[in-house]
Amino acid sequence: MEIELKLTRSNGQTFSVIRDIERLSDAYMLGGVVFDVRETSVDGEYVIYFQPQSDAALRRFELIFEFDPAGALVYDAGVSTNSWARVLSADNPIRFSRNIFMAARTECEDPDKMFFLNLGFTSFEKFFTYFTYTPGRVSAVYDLEDRPVSAGTILRLESIMIDDTVSAGLFFGAVAESIALKQKIRTAPRVPFGWSSWSCHYGYTDAEKVLKQTEEFDSRFLRPLREKCKEELFPVIQIDDWWQQGGSFACHWTPEQSKFPEGISAVSARISERGITPGLWYAPGLITASSDLFEDYKSRLYSDRAPVPSFSDVYPLDIGAPEVIKEITDFVRRAANEWGVKYFKLDFLDSLLYRQDADNSRVRYLRDYSVATYRALLKAIRRAAGADAFLLACGGTIGESAGVFDAIRVTPDVSWAGYPPDQFPGAWNIICANVRNMLYRSYYGGRVFCVDPDSVLLRDKLCEYGDDSVVLSENEAEFLAVACAFSGGSLLSGDELDKLPEERRRLFAQLLPPSGHGVEPVDFWEYPCCTHAYMRVPDKSVPTEIHVLYNYDEFSDNRVLKLTEPCIFIDALCGEVLASGRSFIDQELPGHTARAIICKQVTDHPAFLWADDNIYRGAFNTSDLFFGDSLIITSDAPEGTTLRVFVPYGSGSDIYVNERRLRLETLESVDCGEGRIYSVVL
Repeated sequence: MEIELKLTRSNGQTFSVIRDIERLSDAYMLGGVVFDVRETSVDGEYVIYFQPQSDAALRRFELIFEFDPAGALVYDAGVSTNSWARVLSADNPIRFSRNIFMAARTECEDPDKMFFLNLGFTSFEKFFTYFTYTPGRVSAVYDLEDRPVSAGTILRLESIMIDDTVSAGLFFGAVAESIALKQKIRTAPRVPFGWSSWSCHYGYTDAEKVLKQTEEFDSRFLRPLREKCKEELFPVIQIDDWWQQGGSFACHWTPEQSKFPEGISAVSARISERGITPGLWYAPGLITASSDLFEDYKSRLYSDRAPVPSFSDVYPLDIGAPEVIKEITDFVRRAANEWGVKYFKLDFLDSLLYRQDADNSRVRYLRDYSVATYRALLKAIRRAAGADAFLLACGGTIGESAGVFDAIRVTPDVSWAGYPPDQFPGAWNIICANVRNMLYRSYYGGRVFCVDPDSVLLRDKLCEYGDDSVVLSENEAEFLAVACAFSGGSLLSGDELDKLPEERRRLFAQLLPPSGHGVEPVDFWEYPCCTHAYMRVPDKSVPTEIHVLYNYDEFSDNRVLKLTEPCIFIDALCGEVLASGRSFIDQELPGHTARAIICKQVTDHPAFLWADDNIYRGAFNTSDLFFGDSLIITSDAPEGTTLRVFVPYGSGSDIYVNERRLRLETLESVDCGEGRIYSVVL
C-alpha cells in the first residue's frame, strides 16, 4: 500500500512525496523541511521528526492513504468521549475523527480483494491530530497551527501506528497498549459505583436531594455489600452540574446558596461519614457571555482580539496563562482539600481544543501548540487534585487524557432531557448507540482507563417527552443493565433510588460491585452494529468464556452461540443452566434484549461452575485449580454465597472450597448431562 506524505505551508503551498508502506522509514525533504520517519520498537509504529532548513510557518502535515471503497467498511471513532463511535459503509464521508481510523473489506468472493487499513495515533503531547475521510481517501492530519518555526529547530510529531495486516480488534488493542506503555499506565483496580445526580435531577440538584439519595444508596445497596463483601469497594456519590452559582459556565465556582446553604463541604462530610467518596462536576477553562464575570474575564480569553466561542456563547479562557491555570488549580485544590472531594467529573474539556462548528476549527493559544498547552493544564489539575483523587474525563478528548485521567466516559448521556422534541432521537435509539460505544471503545478498558458507560438508568421513563419512546420496558432495562455490567466500567445509578420499582432495584443490586472486566466484539466489522461480544475468564480449571448477545430489533430473533468444545451454558443474569454437553446453544432473544451467557467447557474432572452473589457469577472472585486429582476452589465471594460445582459421574476426586474438603453426599445436587451439579454454601 502506498502513502502520500504531504506538507502544507502557511502560504498555501503544498509539497508531497509518495512512498510504499514497506519503505516509509526514511528521510524526506518537503518544501525546505526535512522529515525523518523512524520505526519505533513497537511493531508498525512510527515517530516523525521535522526540521526546517530556514525559518518557516507551517500549516499541517498529512499522511494520505487511498483504497477502493466498494464493499468496504470504515470506523468513525468520534471526536470526544461524548460522541458516538460508528461502523459505516465506506461510501460515507467522515469530516473529523480522532485517535483511530480503520477500514476493511472482509466479505468478498475473491480473497485477493480483502484488505485492512489501520491507523492510530499513540502519543498526544504537543500537536493536535485527527483524521478526515472522503470515500476511498483518508488523511492522518497533524495541525501545525501556522506557527513560525526557526531554522534548525527539531520538533517531534506524534507517534502513529500503521498496519494493513490485522483486523480491527487486534489493532485497537495494540494501539491502547502502546499508549499505556508510553504513559506508564497501570490501570487502577478501583472501579467506582454509586449514584450521580445528573440524569434524575438535571439542573435541580440540591443538598437535600443528594443526601436523600446517599441514604437510599447506602441502606439499600452499600450496607448489604459491606456486610458480606471481602473485596475493597469504591462507592461514590457524585454531585453533578448546577451545584454552582450562575449555571454551567458562569465561572462562579462557589455553591449556589439556595441549593447548598451550608456549602459543598458540609454535604461531602456527611457523605464521607458513611465511607462513601464525594464527587463533583466541574467544567474548567470555559465562560459564557451571559456570565456576570464575562467583562472582567475578557482579558483572560484565549484571544483578546476577536475571540470565537467553542459552542453557543461559551468561550475558552487562555489556559496557558499562569493566572488562568492558578485559578483552575486553586479551585481543584480547594475542592479536594477543603471540601473533601476525591472524585472529579471534568466536563466539556474538548471545547478547549476545537469548536462545534462546521469545520471543528481549532482553538489556538499564544504560548505553545494547543495540545501542549492543554496537556500542561490537565497535568496541573492532576497535581492539584492529588494522587488519591479519581479523575473522570467526560466531554473530553480520549488520547490527551491518557496518563492523567483515571477514567473516560465512553458514551454520551443516556437521557436527553431538555432537548427539543424534534431533536430527540428516541430513548431506545440512544440506548442502542450507547451500547455500541461501550463495545467499540472497550479496548481502552483495563489498558488505559477505567471506562464509564454513563448512568445505569432503570426507571420506567428516561425523560419527560410525553410519548411512548421514553418508556423503558423490562427487556430494555435488562438490556442496558447487562451492557453496562459487562462494559467493565463504573456503575453509577442516575435514578431516584427510592422511586425505582422493587424489581429494578434488585436488578441494579445484581450488578454490584462492578467487576472491572469488559467484553469486546467478536467481529468488530459486524454491520450495522455489533450483536455479539465476549471475554475469556482467567484462573479457571476448565476453559471459561462469557458471551453477551444483543438484540437491537423490535422482534424476537434466534441466535446460535457456537464454540469448539462441549460446554455447560449458564445464564449470568438468573443463574440457570441453559444447556449442557454440546458445543452450541440456540437462544431465542426477545426484542430489545441482551443476554450474558457463561460457557464452561465440559471435562472429565470436577469444576467450579458459578456463584449466586451477582451477575458475574463468581467469574472474577472465585478461582479453581484441578491438581493431583483434587479440585481446589478459592473464593472471595460473600459469606452465604452458594457455589455450584460440576462433578462427572464416577469421579473420585477430592474437592476443597477455601481449604474445606467437601462431603458431596451431604450437599444438594441435580443431574446435569454426564454428571451432577452440587450446591456449596460459603
